[in-house]
Amino acid sequence: MKNATILTAALAALTCAAAPIDRAFLKKLVSIPSESAKPERVNEAMAFTRAYLEKRGVPCVTEHDGPRDILYASTRPGKVQDYLVCVHLDVVPAPDPKMYEPRIEGNRLYGRGASDDKGNAAVAVQTLVSLLGKASVGVIFTADEEIGGMTTATMVKRGYAARRFVLVIDAGAYKVTVAQKGTSYITVRAVGRGGHSSHPWTLDNPIDKLVDAYAKFRAAWPKPTKDHWCDIVSATMLSGGEARNRIPDTAEMTLNLRFVTKDGVERVCKALKDAGLEIVNVVTTGGPVSSDPSAPEIQRLLAAMRAKWPEKKPSIDRMIAATDARHFVDMGVPIAIIGAKGGGAHANVEWIELRCLDEYADLLEQFLGE
Repeated sequence: MKNATILTAALAALTCAAAPIDRAFLKKLVSIPSESAKPERVNEAMAFTRAYLEKRGVPCVTEHDGPRDILYASTRPGKVQDYLVCVHLDVVPAPDPKMYEPRIEGNRLYGRGASDDKGNAAVAVQTLVSLLGKASVGVIFTADEEIGGMTTATMVKRGYAARRFVLVIDAGAYKVTVAQKGTSYITVRAVGRGGHSSHPWTLDNPIDKLVDAYAKFRAAWPKPTKDHWCDIVSATMLSGGEARNRIPDTAEMTLNLRFVTKDGVERVCKALKDAGLEIVNVVTTGGPVSSDPSAPEIQRLLAAMRAKWPEKKPSIDRMIAATDARHFVDMGVPIAIIGAKGGGAHANVEWIELRCLDEYADLLEQFLGE
């Protein structure tokens, strides 16, 4: 029993053979309030990351998309590498400015963006430094994932690509996610005839028409499946009226569609029209992602994770949320989404587990370096 205990301890000591992530780098990165709506602050995070990498000899390129900078760094020069990693440096707003004062308590680092997605970005940075000149890896540090990720789409259009595998580091720990839903925002309108609210019987209230039509749509739309892996529609915004004693002439509603079917947007729009609503605007930020879980690179990654964390029993997974993975679908290579252990993303208390970041850095050095 004693020998078995010693062996277990020895194996545990080997689970993080690579250099740990740089805590000072991560703390400084989290301290930059790089909120998506503030391109100049996101650019500051990009510049800080680039300076850190270039000081260590990593080739870097900064692209521009309007006011936004996008950083690309790689272990070898060139837009196309065997492996392409994607992380984002933008964050959602913090309700308390103190969230940009990172603190370490035990094995956790707390602060806005710690888990979504700057801790994972620190893993990507460490991977680049560890594999410099030893592997073919590119990393895109994107600037607007929290509001649609169009800077990622820009980089793909400009030829940044992978020959073998795309890895998005922006998800839950100890699993390989190979599918996610597409996202679309649909705005609908009801038109009526407005006037003084004291005599509604002489008018045609568009708010009533909108609510009634939406109820009709909901009744006709299929109920969610047990696993919720289906097209889901949620009303998220409702607007209409300029005065509390006047019935308006129009009313609008925005719905968020999360879809897994190729014709999901078209089917929802048809159902909304059939319910009596006018389609005003449709913004689709990306279609569904679905990689073959039996693809060799995905199976190799899963095997590496199972060897590293046998007690966690890593498995193939799919997610109902969205990441920038949607922008790589047409690249023709498998896509997987992973991420280190953290919590409180978009919440008032956000954290990342530092030991887990070190373990993921070690995992990627081994997996991408083969």
